Parts: sequence; C-alpha cells; structure tokens
Amino acid sequence: TTTTTTTTPAPCTITAFGVLAQSSQNLVRIVATNAPNAAAGIFTTTRVGQFPFNSAYPNYPNALAYNSANGLVYAYTNNHLYYINVSTSAPATNGVQTSGNLQKNTAAATFANGKYYYIPISSDELRVVTFSANGKSVLSDTIAVAHISDPTDFVMNFGDMAFDTDSNTLYLAFNAGGIQYFAKYDVTGNVFQILHTNVTNVNQIFIASDGTLFSAVTGTGNLYVVDKVSGAATFVSTNTAYKWNDVASDITPCPTTTTTTT
Repeated sequence: TTTTTTTTPAPCTITAFGVLAQSSQNLVRIVATNAPNAAAGIFTTTRVGQFPFNSAYPNYPNALAYNSANGLVYAYTNNHLYYINVSTSAPATNGVQTSGNLQKNTAAATFANGKYYYIPISSDELRVVTFSANGKSVLSDTIAVAHISDPTDFVMNFGDMAFDTDSNTLYLAFNAGGIQYFAKYDVTGNVFQILHTNVTNVNQIFIASDGTLFSAVTGTGNLYVVDKVSGAATFVSTNTAYKWNDVASDITPCPTTTTTTT
C-alpha cells in the first residue's frame, strides 16, 4: 500500500493596502482574487478608511505599513504616525494618532517581525519602532542599522521599501543624486546590493503573500510585477481613477489544499 500526500496552493485572495495621492487620502485594500498566484489575479480595490491631509505636506500620507497581528495600517502624515484599524467592517473611521511619535521624518516604511521599520528622509539609516501590545502606542524608536548602504552611504530619497520574510531580505526603491535605484539588503548577512540602476516603474513597492513583488507607480493607478533579481517591471493592472501615493504589504499566507491518496 502506497500513500501519497500532495499539498498545493489553493486559489485565494491576495491583499495589500494603498493610500491615494491628492486631497482624498483614502486608504484602500488592493485585492487579487481567486488566482493561483498574485500576478494572475483580478485586481479590485475597496475603501477602508481615510488619513488626514495637510496641504503643507503634499507628499503625505506616506510610510505606509500593515501590522497584521493587530489589523492596523500605519501612515506618517502631518509630522505624526497615524493608524487605521482595518480589521473592523469597512469603511473605517479616519486615522488616529498613535501615542508617541517617530524620532525622524520619513517617507519609506515596512512592517516585519512585529516591528515598524523606516528610513528617514535623505538618509540610509534603518530605524526600528516597537509598539504596545495593541499596536497603538510607540514604545521605542532606535537605530537598527546605522548605514544599510555601507560603504557607499547613499543619501536615499524614497521611493519605498518592502520586507520579504521568506528570504529575510529588505527590498528598496529609492532616488539618490537624481538616479532611481532598485536594491536589496540581506538582513541576515548585513549585505547591501544594487540590483538595477535607472530603473523605471519601480517606486512604491509591496510583497504579496505568495512572495510576488509589486510596484504601484506614484501618481498613477498602475500596478507592475517586479523581478526581484533584475528589477524589470511587467505591467499587470491599472485603475484610472486612482493615483498611488504609497502601498503596504499584507503577507498573510494563502491557504493550501491537501490531497491524500492510498
């Protein structure tokens, strides 16, 4: 008697979050539904809240990041860190200020291993933020890596960053000296590597639950799949009513189906 067990990914819903530019500042959930992989998904969006907007800070809200353990999406705007609880029925209430704030201004962030990571504007310093158990109060904001692009020490302007938990790798899309870069930082080995110079259509990035890296192009409604090695961007979807300002990963695993035959 031979028993064979096969586990395969099930068609699932793959999600992320995006915040829109201009005065609406709506937070939306980006969904790729019933697809074997994120790139093949049928993309739809649903409003789930709204962050505050101040015309004195036209590039914000920014530094979007999703804390799946608490169902909170964070964004930095009006010189303060805000959150929206997306675990409740949508549309949610407006953004709420965290208790405590970031030490420095930022436009690039991601959430990984229960912490909020960000890089201050015009810097290559990686900082890490810890929260209270409910995720609504900042407990600490410290330096994780003084110069992640050492020895070059780029003056990074973002752009965005996304953390791949499978490879323990931080992907970065940033501008330095008028040149657009796509790079990665190996957290385990503390190694920084430029993957592509003068990259196009790679700026606001997020990683789907199946590991696919996406780019939402600033000021447009376009979504691209990004090759993690070359930085090449392949168009997959657009929403002409939207203008992306930032995006955030939701790496909640997709379900699998298991078949056993005897």
